[in-house]
Amino acid sequence: MKGFRAKKNTMFLLGILFTAVVVLMALLAGVLSPHDYSRQDLPNALKPPFWADGGKWTNPLGTDHLGRDILSRIFHGARASLLVGVGSVLIASIIGIFLGLISGFYGRWVDSLIMRIADVQLSFPPIFLAIALMAFIPPSLSSLILVLGVVTWVQFGRVSRGSTLSVKEKDYVEAARSLGTSNINIMLRHILPNILSPLVVIATVSMSWMILAEAGLSFLGLGVQPPTPAWGSMLSEGRTYFGIAWWYATFPGLAIFVTVLGLNMLGDGLRRLQI
Repeated sequence: MKGFRAKKNTMFLLGILFTAVVVLMALLAGVLSPHDYSRQDLPNALKPPFWADGGKWTNPLGTDHLGRDILSRIFHGARASLLVGVGSVLIASIIGIFLGLISGFYGRWVDSLIMRIADVQLSFPPIFLAIALMAFIPPSLSSLILVLGVVTWVQFGRVSRGSTLSVKEKDYVEAARSLGTSNINIMLRHILPNILSPLVVIATVSMSWMILAEAGLSFLGLGVQPPTPAWGSMLSEGRTYFGIAWWYATFPGLAIFVTVLGLNMLGDGLRRLQI
């Protein structure tokens, strides 16, 4: 039992560590980057990492097909990934919590209408909805954040609705209603603070999905647009040269892997703390 708990704590701490490293990469990208991420140096194109033959310490993880430093682009790509992760989760949670609160609190036809809308949206995989929407609007970082937020609110809505159905029957809610407190105040001051705990866990895990979705859409050319670096677009560019420059796609892929793994372990650790 003690060994199991130690293992859970270790995974949680690793999740915090991995996530903190990625956050620091994004925040300090301008300081940590050895070069300008957009500076091209064609004579220095497709140079390997420093430990391989022909590699240089000035480009620790090598260069891409335009001679741009891969390490610098990974640092700045972390900014795009975290912006998408945090921004889209904020939009999804605001929409989902708002609709879930209204649905659970008022019930009846309001609940039926919102849940039917949620059921219709759930019938389509979120990534397919995102691809369809991004095909009709100009691809950019802001539009990507908005689209991912809009197509992923349902999980937040269902959880907040279920929690609201339970919490609204509590004595303190009935007491507030008997004192003449308005419905808005009851929802915001008495119900919302008591349903946030599971929503925080969902937000953490959802952030990892958002980052994967951003990488996938950028890989397809529907996400972050050049010259802004994004891990997905770096993967897409690197696959063309994988046979002669394995590092081009490998290191952005590792960055995605570590980020998603860290967020999943962090979310799992938060969930276990609630049990």
